[in-house]
Amino acid sequence: MLAGLILLGVYTGARIEELCKLTKENIINIEDVQCFDIADSKTLAGIRLVPIHPALKTVVKRLLKDSVDGFLVHSKSRNKYGNSSDPLSKAFGRLKTAHGFGKQHVFHSIRGTVITQLLRANVPGTLIAEIVGHETGTVTFDAYSEGASPIQKLKAISKLPRLKPLTITDAITSQA
Repeated sequence: MLAGLILLGVYTGARIEELCKLTKENIINIEDVQCFDIADSKTLAGIRLVPIHPALKTVVKRLLKDSVDGFLVHSKSRNKYGNSSDPLSKAFGRLKTAHGFGKQHVFHSIRGTVITQLLRANVPGTLIAEIVGHETGTVTFDAYSEGASPIQKLKAISKLPRLKPLTITDAITSQA
């Protein structure tokens, strides 16, 4: 589950709890674009549609098939606030610590990386804000605009670089 969650973060820029709240019903098609319908977020701007990056298609298919409770990312427990991301966040913390990353590196750091990668791929700031669920701070875009189309968002998110799959040789080499 953790590997799938990390990939969802890498290719959406979504907050960990947003990802952990996704259900099978939150995978929808809008204008022939398969999207995550993030319907529950900490902010109003966070409620949004995020196209599914082509690199996530097989991951999402597997998560849907393996779902035991209707959620895309299964979590065995919830914290006292009802957040299902808590055990996965702790597992991420143990993983990153085991690989030498410090306290400043958290799951939310992936979000910053996604924003940086989109900016470096020449995606306009207003479109990046829509994808990651931020307000732009302008009346024009926050109050009047209906936002980018799903295909515009898909073209933008598809500019995120694909991760190179880790091979057995890579794993052995990194252990040496």
